[in-house]
Amino acid sequence: MTSREGKQVETKTDAKKGEERGRDASKKPLGPRRDSDLGKEPKRGGLKKSFSRDKDEAEGKGAERPKEEKLVRGLEKGRAAPSVFDEPLERVKSNDPEVTELNVNNSDCITPEILVRFAEALEFNTAVKVFALANTRADDHVAFAIAIMLKANKTITSLNLDSNHITGKGILAIFRALLQNTSLTELRFHNQRHICGGKTEMEMAKLLKENTTLLKLGYHFELAGPRMTGVCRFSGVLVQEQLCPVPW
Repeated sequence: MTSREGKQVETKTDAKKGEERGRDASKKPLGPRRDSDLGKEPKRGGLKKSFSRDKDEAEGKGAERPKEEKLVRGLEKGRAAPSVFDEPLERVKSNDPEVTELNVNNSDCITPEILVRFAEALEFNTAVKVFALANTRADDHVAFAIAIMLKANKTITSLNLDSNHITGKGILAIFRALLQNTSLTELRFHNQRHICGGKTEMEMAKLLKENTTLLKLGYHFELAGPRMTGVCRFSGVLVQEQLCPVPW
């Protein structure tokens, strides 16, 4: 073997050993990265925090957020954010004689919690005569609060609950409360998301027969029996078996 051939074989062997060392090095886990300036390990999550900070700066977000951004879901340090309903609610609570009608129909920003607060404020109010909350996403919690209110309130004459999310349980709670109420003359609860059902309508018809003050009912009974009871009740005919038979 000549010296040239020996050098070629040695070169190939060194190259092969270099490739093997590279593969072995790639398999070994990397050690902790050292900070060349400080001579110590960088803190965990430092790269992630730096990336987030750079991202915030790129999006124009400062380190200190404005006060408006702190009002997350209406809360700041445990306090409720100001609401457009705060003033009318306070006026109802204070029994303002100028507030005779409370109309929040079709309100997009009102919540069931606020509706419950209105119902509680109306419990001993003697000025408001009309309470209208159609299409406000009122649910059974609101209906139960209204039922409690109707047992004590002696002033409200009209209640509009059209186009809401009240079930048969909530409607029946209101009907039972009317047995202790002598002021309400108009009740509307058309077009609820949940159908009342036959059993609920039969119970409503029975409770309707015991009520003597209600003059207008905004609801279409699906069953023939309860519907006939409603026709007889609101046409001025005394609901009795011999005059207006109702099949049960």
